[in-house]
Amino acid sequence: MQLRRSALGLATWGLVAAIVLILPGATARGGEDAKKVNDSEIAIGGFCPVSYQTEVKAVKGDPALAVEYQGFVYNCANAEAKKRFEADPAKYVPKYGGLCTTSLGGSYGNRNPSDPEVFYVIDGALYLFSSVRARNAFDRWPDEYIAKANDLYKIPALNGYCPVSYFKSGKVAKGDAKYSRTYKGVVYHFADEEAAKAFEKESNRFLPQYEGFCAEGMSRGKSYPGDPKSFEIIDGKSYFFYDESAKKTFVGNAKELIAKADSGWNEYKDTRAKEQKEKIDSYRKMTMESRQPSEPAPVPEPPVPAPSKP
Repeated sequence: MQLRRSALGLATWGLVAAIVLILPGATARGGEDAKKVNDSEIAIGGFCPVSYQTEVKAVKGDPALAVEYQGFVYNCANAEAKKRFEADPAKYVPKYGGLCTTSLGGSYGNRNPSDPEVFYVIDGALYLFSSVRARNAFDRWPDEYIAKANDLYKIPALNGYCPVSYFKSGKVAKGDAKYSRTYKGVVYHFADEEAAKAFEKESNRFLPQYEGFCAEGMSRGKSYPGDPKSFEIIDGKSYFFYDESAKKTFVGNAKELIAKADSGWNEYKDTRAKEQKEKIDSYRKMTMESRQPSEPAPVPEPPVPAPSKP
């Protein structure tokens, strides 16, 4: 295992959402387009994905040199970094959609956000961590953490059902792992290659509303899980429900409840982002408190030259 360790990172907070899609290529976004990017789309807290490997440190990217890939926008630090990223984006994006490697590969498989300034580059791949403490824990069993994180990350969303089938056939269809794609850090399985390619072109069109939470519950400000087998297509969008009773209630008053669910979803996302930021801040605080001040290393005296012979 070839490991390149980062410097201690405790600066600007950056949140990477837990979801990734393998697209055919990367698309440049600069100038006016860069101004339109929503903060939630920006990957790695705005740090340049290439600098982790070329400079072994986190370097803030330039929004004018933005590249869109995997449903996220990556800000590159300079023209050369942008050129490298566009040529091979998969080489530079973080593992697991930017989730904390230790959390995902730990006992509970938690999908926690990471601090983009706490990282390792291992065998040419970028691994992020929520804190220095998490990275130190990873040091004890790196192979075990990576193996488990790899397995958990491959578990598909929607219980493995194909998100395109709802629109293509109006029915639920199980996806197949050999037609796998990932979008913003989440793996999806598709019924066939045609469905997978359709998803690559219009990913957001096929994703369920509210990330698959029950739409009826969201209209009441509740984040109940949705059942992929209980769904309804309304105005070209798919909605999931906790059960058929919730579906009946929602569909019977769809216009009003969609407006309430949209509002509830925006509030939920804001609260979640705040909580995740507070979690990262608390990790950083614990790290700072656990560090003991130490005396600076003494500067060695220059060697004394041997006296010359008379």
